[in-house]
Amino acid sequence: MIKPFNFRRAAIPLVVALSFLLSSCAGPLEVQPRVNSLVVAQKLDQAIVALGDNPQSYGKNNQLLYWLDRGMVLQCAGHYQESIHAFAEAQHRFDELYTKSITKLASAWALNDYSAPYRGEDYEYTLVNIFQAMNYVMLGSYNEALVEARDMDSKLNLVNALYAGKNMYKEDAFGRFFMGILYEVNGSPADLNDAFISYAKAYDDYVNDFQKNYGVEAPALLKENFLTLAHFMGGEEFAHYRRELPNTPLVTLDDKNQKAEVYLIQYVGFSPIKISNSIPVPIDVTHVTQISFPKFINRYTQIRSSEFLAVSGEQLAFVQPTQVGQNIETLAAKLLEYRRVQIFAKSLLRPAAKYFAGKAVENQIEKKYGETSGEVFSVFASLYNLSSERSDLRSWQTLPAQIRVARLLLDPNEYEFFVQTYGEEGHPLNKVSLGKLKLSAGEKRFFVFRNYR
Repeated sequence: MIKPFNFRRAAIPLVVALSFLLSSCAGPLEVQPRVNSLVVAQKLDQAIVALGDNPQSYGKNNQLLYWLDRGMVLQCAGHYQESIHAFAEAQHRFDELYTKSITKLASAWALNDYSAPYRGEDYEYTLVNIFQAMNYVMLGSYNEALVEARDMDSKLNLVNALYAGKNMYKEDAFGRFFMGILYEVNGSPADLNDAFISYAKAYDDYVNDFQKNYGVEAPALLKENFLTLAHFMGGEEFAHYRRELPNTPLVTLDDKNQKAEVYLIQYVGFSPIKISNSIPVPIDVTHVTQISFPKFINRYTQIRSSEFLAVSGEQLAFVQPTQVGQNIETLAAKLLEYRRVQIFAKSLLRPAAKYFAGKAVENQIEKKYGETSGEVFSVFASLYNLSSERSDLRSWQTLPAQIRVARLLLDPNEYEFFVQTYGEEGHPLNKVSLGKLKLSAGEKRFFVFRNYR
């Protein structure tokens, strides 16, 4: 005898299934893409308005991203003190989230990665210190900038300890390089010794890590600064590195003290964004799920090279090509690829866990409400698996694609400074004035500038 279908009883598992679907609604951000679009369009004031003063606007699990974006937008708009506050908030949340055990986040696997707070990538964890140091440099607070440099060193130690050395991102060559510059600016014998150590680490990191893994060679400026301090240290240190860097011109500390040094830190383009790759996977004849994993795609920029220029009166006093110090778009893509096996494994295990959990509920419903009710739940459980399994596409989207560096050694005088950018085949794109400076002997100044093309 066929048991009559009871719509009321069948509706019970339907309501249960719908509640599961609603519980999985946490997903990609809505405010962040709007902020990102405004920054790309160089509408920084509007981006600041869109960010507002409410970290919850990014969603309850995305407050870290809010403070990261806010810090970067404010810095690019020249609001350095406000940017310091935003990056300090980001650092606080990083510190809260970063060292949490994976087991403490295991409950988030029940739905998708969006159910857990965004804890940031390893390189984002240390980049905050670099950008925060930039803020202090632009305010002339070099001691505070050095605090950030030292904190970056502590974070790198923490990253390596957490992974027991089995991570790809072990060092940050550009961070070490910039740290050396900051020590050198302070100029005491102890600071110069620390600068030499930082340059040595940076050079080693570029040669043995960044060049091989991310295609970034040690900038000529690093080699020059490194050789300067090797000469200052004297003895076998200088002899060794003079042989190591035979084609690098020697600029002594006396030479530097008679001139002014002006550094350009140039942000070029925008970091890549994540897209989702999804593969439908049948589990049995009635259940379908999908495996989702993220992939970075680069955002196009016209800029292929740039120059840092100083003009005195109507005469071009000096021009220096910039060089890539940090290639964030390559770094991000390589590190995500390195974690592909881990991400893929999670993408396999989580749908399976949902399937078995749903199957257990389905069996209970069949026993209590009948086979038809169980089948109704089975359909919606399968839909739930498909809808809730999402790649985590969150990232710090206002980051530049590259950080380029250059330095001018200039005689004391007044100069106007420019950045000239070039596209394919050296085609001139844009020449932007950075303003005028009156320089004294031994003075060290900085420009932080972002290109948007």
